[in-house]
Amino acid sequence: MEAPHPFAPYAPGPRHSGPGFLATAINASPVVAITWEGAEGCPVAYVSENVSQWGYRATDWMRQHLLYLDLVHPHDLDGLNAEVEAKRLQGVENYVQHYRLRTADGRWVWIEDRTWIEYDAAGTITWAHGVLLDISARKHHEQMAELERQTLERLLGHTELQPLLEFMVHGYQSLLPERLFSVLLLEPKSNTLLDCAGPDLPPPYRAAINGTPIGPAAGSCGTAAHSGQTVIVSDIATDPLWTDYKHLALAHGLAACWSMPIKGAQGRVLGTFAVYARQVTQPSPGELALLERGAYLAGLAIERHQSLDTLIKLQQAVEQSPSSIVIANLKAEIEYANAAFFRATGYNPQEVLGQNPRILQSGQTPPSVYREMWEALTAGRPWNGELINRRKDGSIYTEMARLAPIVQPNGRITHYVGIKEDITQSKLAEQQIERMAYFDALTGLANRLLLQDRYHQAAIVARRQGQPLALMYIDIDNFKHINDILGHHVGDQLLVQMAQRLSTLLRAGDTLSRQGGDEFVLMLPGCDAASARLVAEKLTEQARHRFTLGDHEVTATLSIGIALFMRDGETLDELARSADLAMYQAKQEGRSTFRFYAPALRTHSSRTLRLQTDLRLALERGQLSLVYQPQIRLGDGALLGVEALLRWQHSELGPISPAEFIPLAETSGLILSIGEWVLHQALLQLQHWDTAGLGQLTMAVNLSAVQFRDSRLADGIGDLLRASGLPAHRLEIELTESCAMINPLGTIATMESLRRLQVPIAIDDFGTGYSSLSYLKRFKVAKLKIDQSFVRDLHADPDDRAIVRAVIGLADHLGMRTVAEGVETAEQLAWLREHGCDQAQGYFFSRPLPADALQAWAQQRNLCGLGPAGAA
Repeated sequence: MEAPHPFAPYAPGPRHSGPGFLATAINASPVVAITWEGAEGCPVAYVSENVSQWGYRATDWMRQHLLYLDLVHPHDLDGLNAEVEAKRLQGVENYVQHYRLRTADGRWVWIEDRTWIEYDAAGTITWAHGVLLDISARKHHEQMAELERQTLERLLGHTELQPLLEFMVHGYQSLLPERLFSVLLLEPKSNTLLDCAGPDLPPPYRAAINGTPIGPAAGSCGTAAHSGQTVIVSDIATDPLWTDYKHLALAHGLAACWSMPIKGAQGRVLGTFAVYARQVTQPSPGELALLERGAYLAGLAIERHQSLDTLIKLQQAVEQSPSSIVIANLKAEIEYANAAFFRATGYNPQEVLGQNPRILQSGQTPPSVYREMWEALTAGRPWNGELINRRKDGSIYTEMARLAPIVQPNGRITHYVGIKEDITQSKLAEQQIERMAYFDALTGLANRLLLQDRYHQAAIVARRQGQPLALMYIDIDNFKHINDILGHHVGDQLLVQMAQRLSTLLRAGDTLSRQGGDEFVLMLPGCDAASARLVAEKLTEQARHRFTLGDHEVTATLSIGIALFMRDGETLDELARSADLAMYQAKQEGRSTFRFYAPALRTHSSRTLRLQTDLRLALERGQLSLVYQPQIRLGDGALLGVEALLRWQHSELGPISPAEFIPLAETSGLILSIGEWVLHQALLQLQHWDTAGLGQLTMAVNLSAVQFRDSRLADGIGDLLRASGLPAHRLEIELTESCAMINPLGTIATMESLRRLQVPIAIDDFGTGYSSLSYLKRFKVAKLKIDQSFVRDLHADPDDRAIVRAVIGLADHLGMRTVAEGVETAEQLAWLREHGCDQAQGYFFSRPLPADALQAWAQQRNLCGLGPAGAA
């Protein structure tokens, strides 16, 4: 039976309880509840009515079975999918993601998505439940505050004018990516505007407007500089101000321009700050406010380089900032605080100046936070974090604080500056979401995530003190019939009352959790087999009393499975599987009873059993095949070879992941015959490509640890090579780092046998295992393959860059080549080429392709001059 959805439509029931009340509460809140199916594109199975805040109707989403991923911003989609896949492989059930979602009117809003995943026995995602919160305003505010903080830091420093203005323009560009920003400086002697900053404007257009004279009809910027007033032109093609200049703008797709004069403290025009749009449009109030703020900060930057009065103007900017800004000396004495600080704290300047910021401490911020903060600041590093502070009136509030040392030109730190934002309301919203993340929405019991957390703590205590621990799986007998006959709303009432009844029998340290549907899990710390039996008897007896559900009276019974810590498993998953099997045994033996787990109950899941059986026939049924991913030399872009990858297309179950069937092949012994078939097919394909004129490609084949431990491996590969007539160096054997280290001495012996055949060897996924460098030297491999987990975040993670540089350097000194896996972007490719990586493979070049498609791909490269000897 499919479990009732936790956000089912409202049905009559007790006031302030049940799913109807929850649905009403959700729809009245900013939090959107959603459930996706675990299928391609994430079809929406349920969404709460308040999705209307983004212009959608919930009924349309569910009726159309909308693919949720179609609404996710393209730039966020790959990262989101990659993270979900990583969490799936790790078995993680709850996590938080931030990404952009398209509204019905085409806007993009930032979403905070807290997701709970349901997996089947094979580890496949079946359902995903999420709560979505629109954090666009918070994101925008954070980005604005951060941009202003960094701009002010540069104003306090010695950044030159043009780099400072370009930095500021880049920042505004990221806030409004659909707009183009420009700063022009007024040359007072010639009364012309000079191009200063506009990195995203077309270079020919920037060159054309450089040196434009100002005047009463000189486009938006020339007119604004001439009049000293803001000029809004929503349609360049028709506005008379652009009569003499529209050909310049329209030729580059610029349709609208809003320009504000940049003025100094005395009202003198210094230049213009402009925003361009590629469509005819008027600015929003928010865009006008941003334009005004940008012009003001640009004025401060320009005057800083024209006058010694910079500090006064900077103070004006700081005083007008909506964020609290504090400057303290090295003794931590407050020397300056802006108006926003006094509004936020309730203190006046006389009460604050000269005081230590600890006057705001509430005692609720962990001491470790202060230690980390001061370690960073005294080391000359900025620090970001949350502080729980107290206002003058005693009220508690939470601040996001961004603190940084002020460094003089000689490198000496003289002061600390802090920019702080009150995030109390957003923290309350997070707590509400946190509650939804840790507790079952229907019954209020702990959910799977909270149970896992409490089990972790209980297991530590049980292991340390030698205490017993029991886990029970509890299922309501014939619950499906109650749902089907009396309706889901009655079933929900039964679940709520059953949860309340069972909870009355528990001790303070016990945890009763609802896992979904009519399934409950009970964790009993300090409970041995005899005590667990007594608890199970009480639970089954208590459940037999009748339940009054509206107009219905129902008798319900329980089937309970019991597993004991250490005896039946150590992890929560192990104990849960054992208790689940015992619970099914109780159902099979008549229900309304309990059973303890026994090892004889452990059987494979039906899918696992079927896959093990069908895998034996997969070869003769033609269900196994190879696909090939190109490997490219980075020096000249040459196609050097391919990596062969095994695929299984089941006739009924569809594609089976290698991560699922390879372990089955290894445990069943099939991996040896399948591995031999893979090598044979790969060499046959190489012969075919030779005939087709693809050049002297190499074929890389990944072997499992089971194959590598086979004493006949080298002889078998030798026979296949001799039968194919191909030279040994055309075949490359890949072995994962972790497999190589299972038995290093045996690995060395096998590698020596392959080396005598002159077959090159590569270490796959290098850096993810725990290699001994002394063994790596003795392995004498030809290549190290850099795992894609390090390549993925090269642009953002300095640790990943350091690791990749180290691997390349290590390989270079040991006479090995390096191959980067998972290359997906031009930026990754450029970085790897610059730092001396030899080869690469990944989606940037091609996905794994069937043989015919790979041949066509390679021949197309030949036609374009990018073949085996061609350059990219």
